[in-house]
Amino acid sequence: MPPLCTAGYGLGTLQLRFFVGALYLFLINAVFISASAYLTFQIIRFPNREFVDKAYQNRIRRTMVVVALVTILPSVYVAYTVVKEAVEEARVRAFVEEALAAFPATSVVERQKILQGDSVRLRVVLVGEPLSPDQVAYLRHELQTTYKLPHYRLEVVQGASERPKALPEVARLLEATERSYSQLQLLTDSLKRIEKQLRACQERQKRQEAENLQLLREAQALFPQLNALALERFFLPARGKSDTVWVGVFRAARSFPPSEVGRLQRWLQARTQASHLLLVPWRE
Repeated sequence: MPPLCTAGYGLGTLQLRFFVGALYLFLINAVFISASAYLTFQIIRFPNREFVDKAYQNRIRRTMVVVALVTILPSVYVAYTVVKEAVEEARVRAFVEEALAAFPATSVVERQKILQGDSVRLRVVLVGEPLSPDQVAYLRHELQTTYKLPHYRLEVVQGASERPKALPEVARLLEATERSYSQLQLLTDSLKRIEKQLRACQERQKRQEAENLQLLREAQALFPQLNALALERFFLPARGKSDTVWVGVFRAARSFPPSEVGRLQRWLQARTQASHLLLVPWRE
């Protein structure tokens, strides 16, 4: 999102940090785009605007330098803070991956940094074989000396008695993940069944269309007045024995007398070997 849009969002939602940060980013862009353009013009020897009052010209240049310095100093501090946090995070990650790798029977399931004034408490949750007090003291010494994090304090959570208290969020996440996976599996199976039924319906419809087309061709050889003919079989459930009924729909020219309709019905019954057949004319 462009800086001014972000500033408008921060102003509209009354979030001062978004508003100030976006305006500062816009100020950095404006100042250093202008400074880059000025340096480019100086390099290509583009003619400068000359002022009659040299003192006024020098004052403008000093103002430009002061504005550039005032703009860049906060960004230098922000960059330093970001780099420092990135370096600390890399050292913490290396500590967890390297120092704790000396204990293969113990695994790290969670780590958390908690700010406490000028110090940081690194909370590490372990499962597996519990570490002895000497091993925990060794890890604390390694964290502050080898990995150069003297303001960090290591807190190790382990043991069966502490695990339920230490891992409530992990347990809830695992339970939620299992429920979501089960629901996803059910949805996947339902979609597969629906897809299978849809393919079966499509194949059945294609076969029915092909059979009706073949039936129409055969019927037109005997009844040239026919324009369309479709036949479908239905099952009628009953208490005793289910029965099958064929229903046919035809469309013919106006010169199709009732006697021809009866003859067409008898031909269809012989063609399909149906004991019950209902023939209906199509009326638009």
